[in-house]
Amino acid sequence: MPPSIKTAARYAAFAAMAIIVNVAVQVLCFALYDGRGGLYAAMAAGTVAGLVAKYFLDRRWIFRAAHILLRGRVVEFALYSLTGALTTCLFWATELAFAAMSDSPLLRYTGAVLGLVAGYAIKFRIDRRFVFREGGAAQCVPDRAGPLSNAAWRGHGAEATRPASSPVRAQ
Repeated sequence: MPPSIKTAARYAAFAAMAIIVNVAVQVLCFALYDGRGGLYAAMAAGTVAGLVAKYFLDRRWIFRAAHILLRGRVVEFALYSLTGALTTCLFWATELAFAAMSDSPLLRYTGAVLGLVAGYAIKFRIDRRFVFREGGAAQCVPDRAGPLSNAAWRGHGAEATRPASSPVRAQ
């Protein structure tokens, strides 16, 4: 199987996993509370759960992102979340449109799944271009002395695990 087909299949499988996480969290939220604003709370909780799960899967298995320090990872996750906000609008609009058609949970979740599938199709291209690209913003976080800096790697046996693209500075 060509690498691009493997990547597409893996991305689709991870998107399906994130959709299951999202909808399962929504179902749990509705089981706990089904009152005023319950739909919005469930959608928000499901979105956060799916976002976190999908970030770690995408980072490691789809984009094979290089190791970066915690600061860079925070920036990267912020960018990933920002791009997710764009596609979340599509997902939420679709779920709300289906929810407005009927009080049926099945119809509402069908809207959620359709919106998520469309959103993930768009998100892959956005993330590849803006989040996980070579030399992306998360990998360009300035190096300053401190517990999360490149200097903190020195003397801790980490040189062997550092990526070649970020060498340890001479002392």
